[in-house]
Parts: sequence; C-alpha cells; structure tokens
Amino acid sequence: MNHPLSDINEINSLENFIDTKFIKYSGIGNANTRLLQTTNQFKHYGLRRLEQVQAKPFLLIDEAYLWYVEHIDLIISFELFSKLFLQQYSSTSSTKQNNTSVEMVTPSITAPSFLSISHLQQTIADEIIKKPTYS
Repeated sequence: MNHPLSDINEINSLENFIDTKFIKYSGIGNANTRLLQTTNQFKHYGLRRLEQVQAKPFLLIDEAYLWYVEHIDLIISFELFSKLFLQQYSSTSSTKQNNTSVEMVTPSITAPSFLSISHLQQTIADEIIKKPTYS
C-alpha cells in the first residue's frame, strides 16, 4: 500500500490532508461513532501512530477544540486522547454536554508499551481522569 503521507514532512500538509479527507467534530453528535469513523479512516489511509497523534487538533472545531486545548498537557497518546474525549462527549443522554452531571461511558484504554511514556505518567493521567480537578 502506498502511504498517502510518505512524502509529507510538514504539519501544514497533514492539516490539509485532514481538511480534505476527514469530518471535524465540534462536540455535537455521537462521539463514539465519530471516534470509530476517524480511527477507521486512519487505517484506510494508512496513517501511522505519530501522524494520528499530530492530527488530533485538526480533527476538532468549536467547543471540542477548546476542550482539547484545555487538556492538551494530559494528552500524551492517541489512546489517552480517546479516553478523555469519550469521557467528555459520550454519555447515555443524546443531548449536548453541559456542566451538568451525566453518566459517562468510560472505556478501559491504556497506552501501548511501545509509546515512550513512563508508568508514572500513565498512573498520574489515570488518577486525573478518575478524579478531575475541575468542577
């Protein structure tokens, strides 16, 4: 399979690729479905893990992008992004998320061993996810 980004060295090219091939998420709509569609598109286009991680901010707009920027320091892998993203935007309610308490669907995702994160980083991120510091 010819890799679609094999000759691309700049983030701007990745951004243009994402703009033309992917649907952006604003925080409204089914987050589970959108995340699955996006990961399937990553596989279809042959995006490597590093490109998937770099693509995250280009896949989000409006409220979802603002949420991403607020949590950027916690997001050290695509798996951790997925976990936090689903906690924020996936619920048993089909209504748009507000600051109200709703039952959240929390997938059990851990960073693969080949990612360069320490056990301490993973543990800290897991604890923050379990007990958010914001209200």
